Amino acid sequence: MAAPHVAGLAAGMIGHYNMPAWATKATIIATAYDTGWGRNNAGWGKVDTLLAHYAINGGWSTWWWDQGTTGQVRYVDFTLAQTARRVRIVLTWPDPPAAAGASVARVHDVDLGLQWGTLTTNWSANMYSSSALQTVEVIEADNLPAGTYRVKVYSYNVGSVQPVAVTVKIIDGPLPPGITQTLETPHAVRPGDWFYAKAKAMAGSHVASSVYGSIALGAGLSLDGLWYARQGDPSSNLEWVWFPSPRDTTIGYYSPFAMNQGSIAAGYTRTLWWQVRAGSSEGTRSITYTVNSRNGGTGNVTRNVIVDGTPPTTDSPRFWYWLPGLRATTYCWTRDTLAGLNVDTAYYNYSRDGGTTWSGWIVTSCTGSTPTTDWQYMYADAVPFGQNSIARNRIAYAIADAAGNWAFSPVAAVWSPVSLQGTVQLQGPISMNYPITLEFRSLDGGGTFTRNITPDAAGNFNVPSLEPRRYTVHVKGRKWLARNVTIDLTATTSGGNLGFIFLPAGDANDDNSVDVFDLNLLVASFDASEGDASWNGGAADFNNDGAVDVLDLGLLISNFDQEGDP
Repeated sequence: MAAPHVAGLAAGMIGHYNMPAWATKATIIATAYDTGWGRNNAGWGKVDTLLAHYAINGGWSTWWWDQGTTGQVRYVDFTLAQTARRVRIVLTWPDPPAAAGASVARVHDVDLGLQWGTLTTNWSANMYSSSALQTVEVIEADNLPAGTYRVKVYSYNVGSVQPVAVTVKIIDGPLPPGITQTLETPHAVRPGDWFYAKAKAMAGSHVASSVYGSIALGAGLSLDGLWYARQGDPSSNLEWVWFPSPRDTTIGYYSPFAMNQGSIAAGYTRTLWWQVRAGSSEGTRSITYTVNSRNGGTGNVTRNVIVDGTPPTTDSPRFWYWLPGLRATTYCWTRDTLAGLNVDTAYYNYSRDGGTTWSGWIVTSCTGSTPTTDWQYMYADAVPFGQNSIARNRIAYAIADAAGNWAFSPVAAVWSPVSLQGTVQLQGPISMNYPITLEFRSLDGGGTFTRNITPDAAGNFNVPSLEPRRYTVHVKGRKWLARNVTIDLTATTSGGNLGFIFLPAGDANDDNSVDVFDLNLLVASFDASEGDASWNGGAADFNNDGAVDVLDLGLLISNFDQEGDP
């Protein structure tokens, strides 16, 4: 198989550079690399298409000319900018055919020399090629320091003008080249998912020969097949081939667990894309990529892939603080203990009508770094609710773990407690410091509850820690008719004010009306004082002066036949 390979390379070189055949030959030999099999087994090495076509890792230069007859010295100079690990100089020529029956097939004898230091034009040099009965002369020199060098060609025995070619190949990096490998895998996948194990092999210098890559899969993983990409990735349509994983009974069976990656020149990579599939169970799985090279040694790299089918844990969202304009900042605790959180996938959505319609999912922030397994919190800043409503404000969060499992938080109401202030004016007493009952009747589905208060002497009161809703507040004092006041506590983050509330007197039996039953109670305790047998707890003492008298009768008469707000 070497002949068609070299023939194709030669044809490509001639087409690329339009050099004569002997110059092409010199370039191919100079850029061949040592496989380690020895000169008797592999000559000057294995030809390499990439190194021959392009100036890689030090590069090469080729000259050709017509060499004169015996005794002529021609030369070319080259300069090393830095110490070269190896310099190979190749001289070739197309020798004329020998006479029939000649004892030696070679006709012309041309020699090769290398000089440094003081450069001369005569046939003196620091190194000479070993002359042999062939038309190729080679000098190899290791660790040449930076400087200018002269390549000399000497016509030792040339009867007529002889075309010659010289190639100088410079290798900057170490020999052997050393090979490195990388393996890219996802951090985590879900059970049953397939993913790429992307394996790259690279030469440290010069060229790594006969690179062979293989993969070993830990328990819980299987192989779908192999994409072999010489240039791009499997989606780029650049010289990639799919090798499915066949049964070993298939005709022409091959194993996609390994592939010859060829020879790799410095600065280039060869990539294998193994398509791996996760099993059904969760856990950490290992993948190992091993590389063997004829001259670059052996190495391997292992990566772990987490198989995780469980979504993260999320807490119920919580209110944090308000910003101007009734914009709320909220947060939600979350955690994933196996694959870890993908903190870049945090979202929230919100509703302003109790969950009937939603905003749509909005990207938000999450603390920590992917793939953290610690508790973190997502937070939504300045959500534009425009109201502080336990009945209407709703928020929910979503986040995925590093394997792609999504979790959705419970839907939570967003609100903060508010207070309610007001001033009660009781008809009759001088001091307002008497018990009052406030019955809160929610207008947005929150039910009914009561709070018992005692205003100060001026009638002022404050009710803390109320749910922000729309209420009808039923204000009732024993002996006074009730009044209803409607208030919306969703438009504030602090509190509301019921204002001034006047409660008419005369309701001795506390049935929220002033009628004959109240009059009867007043008559029964008329002229009684606190402590008397007929005092009846002061039910008819409407002005709270400690006696039931004409003043209380006057208050009752002023409101007779009236009812309080229901």
